[in-house]
Amino acid sequence: MRSTNFTSLSDIVLLEIFEYLSCEDVLYAFDDLHNFRFINLLEEHGAFEHICLSSEMSRRQYKILSNGIWRYELVRSFVCKEMFCEFIIEFTPCRIFPLLSELRILCIRCMTDHVEQFVIEHSSTLTHLFITRSEQSYIPENYEKFFYTVLPHLNQLKLLDTDSRSYVSIQWNQLTDCLQSLEHLLTYVENMSDVYTMAIDGLFPHLRSFRIYVKYAIIKTVSIEDLNIKRFHIAKLEKFDLYIKGRRNTKEDEKQVEWTDLERLICNSVMPSLREFSFIYTLLTIVDIQHLFQSSIFQNHERHIRVRFALHINAKTSINLSDITNICHDKILFQYNNEDESKLPCMWFTSSWPSWTIFSMNRYDIVPHNGVRHLLIKDPNISLHSISKLLNHAKTLICQYPGSFSINDSLLSSIQLINLHHITINDYVSGLEYLLDGIMVPRLKSINGYIVSLFISLIRRTNQMKTLDTVNHLVITDQSIRDERCFSFKQWYIVLDAFPRLKTFLIQFHNHICPPITMADLFINYIKRTSQTSLNFFSCCIDHCYNMESKEHFITYLEDKIEILCSPVQLASISPTRLDAWM
Repeated sequence: MRSTNFTSLSDIVLLEIFEYLSCEDVLYAFDDLHNFRFINLLEEHGAFEHICLSSEMSRRQYKILSNGIWRYELVRSFVCKEMFCEFIIEFTPCRIFPLLSELRILCIRCMTDHVEQFVIEHSSTLTHLFITRSEQSYIPENYEKFFYTVLPHLNQLKLLDTDSRSYVSIQWNQLTDCLQSLEHLLTYVENMSDVYTMAIDGLFPHLRSFRIYVKYAIIKTVSIEDLNIKRFHIAKLEKFDLYIKGRRNTKEDEKQVEWTDLERLICNSVMPSLREFSFIYTLLTIVDIQHLFQSSIFQNHERHIRVRFALHINAKTSINLSDITNICHDKILFQYNNEDESKLPCMWFTSSWPSWTIFSMNRYDIVPHNGVRHLLIKDPNISLHSISKLLNHAKTLICQYPGSFSINDSLLSSIQLINLHHITINDYVSGLEYLLDGIMVPRLKSINGYIVSLFISLIRRTNQMKTLDTVNHLVITDQSIRDERCFSFKQWYIVLDAFPRLKTFLIQFHNHICPPITMADLFINYIKRTSQTSLNFFSCCIDHCYNMESKEHFITYLEDKIEILCSPVQLASISPTRLDAWM
């Protein structure tokens, strides 16, 4: 009988195997075999077209890839995660990607001149640019400077995402005649006047999709001044997503947006090609509600626009539902916040949820039919069984006080959130321990939480010895700027003991008080246990300005110990109280 080895497998089987691996893993595993057949298969698979700098691989592995395996002349997509943008020059000296069309700089904390130089050097080929800020603190001034420096050079850009969570508003009227080829834009602005500026005829003549987060806006039925509609025209816009974070109290000198102004913005003369409109806003009065649902935004059926919306109702509004007339009930779902359904619901939404925003679930199990990817739990007695049945496609779960989970023991074995990858723990939520047993979330990869809340969730598990082996990304923040409970050695030890397979470990302290040196020793011991098996990236940030001398000493102590323990290691810092270590 003829023996079979890996190289004897057929091409179609090898290509199928490659599909389950990242491009970096495929290249690291197979490219150094010096097998022409494998090289051709890797090219057919597209493994040479993508580079991703992240904590998925160690510094040593990336060194091997960068020395002869990566084919820079074939690279079309380049991704930098976490602190790795600081090493762009080291791994990718400028002007070595002649075909680079897509650049993603994710979870960045501080923009550097190296990043600006890299983007500008590739401006002639770059068509897609994505920038997102770090989960930890970042520097908004550098973020803003970066865009004003690089955007005038990006004449070929078709897609731009400046991160709606960045809270950095770009003055687009300063970029006239730039970005003329832009087709997709996702960004953040301070108020609705910035939205109107971006709708001026000729600013983005080829724009097809537009997603925008507006920080401050009050929409009323009376406007301060008339809107000059003749200036606006976005001829090719097909999709418009508008998220307005309304302010509850209006300032006397603050301009207010009229509903009819919003109608004019999406009217046929301004957006003649519009086919999909998503709208998220908090309604303040019954007049707003009546005017909105009677407006052409929802009543004009001739244009065949698919409208999706999520409208939150101000909790102080107390009006009978029967008072609202001329509303298309068959297109709207209601979510109530009390037992009396004759009162105004707390949320109105369409059956198809805008997937780019968060859905808040309550215990009445009234949920959109599809589209929910980010789920918020802030109401008590939310059934885990209902979540697994109705919202099984959610990828992110956010837990917040006074939320809690309920569970029926007879249904325990049937509950699985197989698509849930990330959990954010802002407060301890009763019942979260069921999820952190690991059985219900077999694909959980990332947890971001406060130390005390995370500790309580883990200590209340039935099996406290159970480890969460699938989690490879952990972000821990201290509880309060004056709370010493976050320095409990026991809490940190139990939390870290539950995550033995981390690839990325990020810590952020906001406390007035400096963490004790014993805390640094605990981190060093964890790194010692995991750096040889899984841990590739460690970061510790202490942001508060009190006790700076002690905090700088804490970081220096960590740096010296890590350098001895993990040599060779790449160390970086954007301030004396921040440390990044790439093992």
